[in-house]
Amino acid sequence: MTEEQVQQRKNLFMGGIAALAGFGLFILMFSAFGMEPSGFTSAITTGLLVTAAACFGSAARIKRDANRNS
Repeated sequence: MTEEQVQQRKNLFMGGIAALAGFGLFILMFSAFGMEPSGFTSAITTGLLVTAAACFGSAARIKRDANRNS
């Protein structure tokens, strides 16, 4: 893998970790403030999980493509 690919993969992986941390933070906030599950809370948590999955998927794709081309 080139240095650019390594950096790109690292950034995407860290973005996925940040999205999962945000998910956990929102869950803790919702429970601390006693918010009931609703469309609003569902949209936020779903968005964070989709973002994390997209970041991890893109990072895996970069590694797979680099291994395939080498």
